[in-house]
Parts: sequence; structure tokens; C-alpha cells
Amino acid sequence: DKGAAPKSMLMLFMSANDAKNFKDDVVDKQTMLKPIIGTLFMDKVFKLHMQARPKELENVALRLMPDRKQVAHAFEAYNESGVGNGGHGGANAKPLRALPGVPVFQAEGLTMRSGDKTMIPLFFGKEELDFALEQAFGKDKLPVTPAVAYKRQWFARQKERVKEVAKSPFPFLYQSIWKEDDDKAKQRLKELENKQQALVAKQPSVSRPRVQVGSFEDVLFRMLYEKGKEWDNVMFIPQGVSLVTK
Repeated sequence: DKGAAPKSMLMLFMSANDAKNFKDDVVDKQTMLKPIIGTLFMDKVFKLHMQARPKELENVALRLMPDRKQVAHAFEAYNESGVGNGGHGGANAKPLRALPGVPVFQAEGLTMRSGDKTMIPLFFGKEELDFALEQAFGKDKLPVTPAVAYKRQWFARQKERVKEVAKSPFPFLYQSIWKEDDDKAKQRLKELENKQQALVAKQPSVSRPRVQVGSFEDVLFRMLYEKGKEWDNVMFIPQGVSLVTK
């Protein structure tokens, strides 16, 4: 309409690098465009979605632009598990052809504690989810108990100690004074490693939980309109954040 106010678009990039590339490849080549570029924190984005917009933004179209790298991860995770948007697929699931929004990643059964509440973490970055799974299940895909984690740290410290002592600038002192203690430490370390391996062998085989892919916009919609305990316990984990999960 001729009388309608011109529409502006607020493009919110999840990746600063993607935003820069878009500016260099598209915006700078369009002389009619007059962009205003800045940084916006995610809590402000939540408010734009969850609350009534201020009058100044009534004629502004809001568009969330997902991180290209995370989009690729989302396609890969979906096609591997056959699960997306909270639904179930399996072997007969149709391949994903388009994403409904900014991807978020979740692993079945993966939770974290916040005070006295058990929270369900939704990750904006697949790398952060992978790190959380590593912390919860370990490289051997077995649950890591606090005792096992402590022993692994102890092993690492002992091995570093052995390396440092062996690099002593006084070889004759090492041979006459420290070598015997060093050999005892190595033997003790070997005994503990054998006990650790026996402990791991006794544990039942546990595979990593399946990774699910959803959309940030869909979760926000459910948080807004589907009131309930399930959506009250959701916690968004931004990219670049590493945490210890339960």
C-alpha cells in the first residue's frame, strides 16, 4: 500500500561471522540499504518474542538467522537419529529438507542442576552438547562416577610428574636419588590403572543418548502458550559455554 509505513527488517544472526559475511556480500553492495549494525544479547531477543513489542518496533519484521555451521549439524543429527522437533522417526523417518528455525540440540535424559531444580538444557551449539555428553558419559561411552573422574585426574597428574622428573637437568641425581621413587610411582600407577580397567569392565555397556533437534522459535512458542512444568524447566545454553551435567 502506498500509505503504509515502510517495513524494516531486524535480522538477528546467531553467528557474528555469518553477520559479517552477509554485510560484506549483500548489504555493502546495495546502495539503497541503510543498515544499522550492532550487538544484541539473547535476553533481549527473548523479550522481543515473549512480550509485546514497543511501539518503535511495530513495523519491524523480526528474523532470526541461524548459524550456518549449526544448521549443518542439525541436518546431520536429524538424519542420524530420525528425530526432530520433538517427534519420533527412526529408520522410516523422512530426510530433513528444511529447518523450521534456529536449531537447538537436546540429548535424551541429559539434565543439569540449578539450585534445587533439575533443568533440561537446550544447546544452541552441537559442540557444547557433545562436550556435555563427554562429561556425563566419558570417552568410553560409560557413565563417569566421581570416583572414576578423580582417579583419571590423579593418573594424569602422576604421568605428568613422571615426565617432569625424567627430564631433570641433573641425570646423576636422578639415577642415584629419584629413580627408585620414580619406579615405585610408575608401578603404583600401573596397579591403579589395572584396577580401573577391571572396574570399567564390570560396568554394563551404556550407549550415549540420542540427540534430538528442535527449533528455538518452537520452544519459545511452547513456553509462552503451553504453561506447565515441562517448559518451566528449560534452560538455553549459548555457544561457547562449557558445563558439567548430570
